[in-house]
Amino acid sequence: MAPRSRWIAGSLLLYLVQGNPCSTTPSVTNTWDFLPSSAAGFDPRDGHASVKFLNKLWVVGGQTGSYTTRQLIQTTRRSDVWMSVDGNNWTQVIDESIFPRRFGHTLTVFPEKTMNNAPLMVLMGGFSPIPANDIWYTQDGVTWTQVNYTVPWSPRGWHCAFVYNNYLWVAGGSPLNNQVWATDSIVQGTWRQMPDADWSIRAGHSCVNHQTKNATLGDASTQDLIVVLAGWGDGSASFNDVWSMDTSYTWTQLTPAAPWPIRAWTAALSFHSMTQDDAILGPRLWIFGGGRIGIGVNLMFTYSDVWQSRDGINWIGTSSDRLGESTVQWCQVTVGDNKVCVGKWGHTVLAHTRPVAGGGTVNVCGTQCWTNDKTTFLAGTIIGQCNSSIPPPTSATSTSLVGNIYQVSTTNSDGCGSCATARYYTTPSVPAVVFIGGSSGDEKVSDVFRSTDYFLCESGGVMCSNQGFCGAGGACVCDPGYCGDYCDQTVPPSLAMRDATVSMWLVGLVLAMGSMAM
Repeated sequence: MAPRSRWIAGSLLLYLVQGNPCSTTPSVTNTWDFLPSSAAGFDPRDGHASVKFLNKLWVVGGQTGSYTTRQLIQTTRRSDVWMSVDGNNWTQVIDESIFPRRFGHTLTVFPEKTMNNAPLMVLMGGFSPIPANDIWYTQDGVTWTQVNYTVPWSPRGWHCAFVYNNYLWVAGGSPLNNQVWATDSIVQGTWRQMPDADWSIRAGHSCVNHQTKNATLGDASTQDLIVVLAGWGDGSASFNDVWSMDTSYTWTQLTPAAPWPIRAWTAALSFHSMTQDDAILGPRLWIFGGGRIGIGVNLMFTYSDVWQSRDGINWIGTSSDRLGESTVQWCQVTVGDNKVCVGKWGHTVLAHTRPVAGGGTVNVCGTQCWTNDKTTFLAGTIIGQCNSSIPPPTSATSTSLVGNIYQVSTTNSDGCGSCATARYYTTPSVPAVVFIGGSSGDEKVSDVFRSTDYFLCESGGVMCSNQGFCGAGGACVCDPGYCGDYCDQTVPPSLAMRDATVSMWLVGLVLAMGSMAM
């Protein structure tokens, strides 16, 4: 027992004294990795649709360079179907589908009630070449079926579609409108026209399923919303307003003008990164690039920025976005011998997973873990560590005399809070964002990029505010005295004093354990 006790004592003391076991900043901090095999997949395109379905990534249709079909038709529109497990290796499932070639359509996964809630991949609308309102669905990505009823909503493209409260919704689109329709069955076609949205008529906007949470109340305060942002409207105007819809089906303007520039054809998603902050505060809403109609020789002015928000009101620009230079790798193109940054529009993004960097694992909270106040479930959330190859710090018990009564308290420095069973386990994969295709304005691409740890640690182009280290899984491990998603907040003096007292007590305990073990 003596050697094992000495190892445990030494490991805990090392963690407490050194704090950050890998405190030097790495030389390569790319926020995105290019997936090289993707270049051998589908043709360069924009205006395609993508979705995660049956745990695979799917890309359908879009607009490419001019080509000749098997029917000897010259066109730029596609009806092909592609599938990938990892975002890197793509397989063509269908060359030319039964549905017409198109772009500006939507793909949505919807549980169909007439088929025992089997998930269907649903394609709706788009330009083929004129605006369409046909609806097609598939259970496997191979066999597609067109609905056998007259679709009541008008033909449109660049609309948005989402699933909310057991309904499939269609909102906005071109020809410009702010109509909202919903159905509880794609097969039966029981479409209802809802009141027009309070946001102005638009197309090329984004609709996102998002979740907000009160950190004090925890999981009980969770609210599911639909967030609508950006778009292109009447008179070629673009927008940077943000709206939400709740279960009462009423719209609320979250902000008339977000700090990011006006745009349309952006890509947005709500992304739960498995970090403990996302579990406690709610996932973050992200937007990536986009464009607005240009003037003169520039048909489209594109953006290469990334922004995030938890509530749709307060936004943080995470990337650095300067003319010809950006910290996001998906904007880079080669001109001569140099790499320059151009924005993208008409791309898509999906939430997926990726292997942990270096083929390792990360430590995550156990399946029965909650915050200490029992308000938020923490199962599967990443334990913030620079080096996830070592065990996370153990919980520690301290005793204090309060009013002549001894009180025992537990400090869980791994962040897992209260756990009914094992405190942590390891996992070889973590959440990631996959960025697919798009156009720089002058050139369409087939590039696929996947986010790295550093994507989640960057704010304003700086990693963890230079006051911490980006740990495995994308959680900032902050220097003493700092906290927050980006180590941009200072620890309140009372908490800092408490943590320092507990740490000194633990150091004394570890030294005592080491002496006894010898």
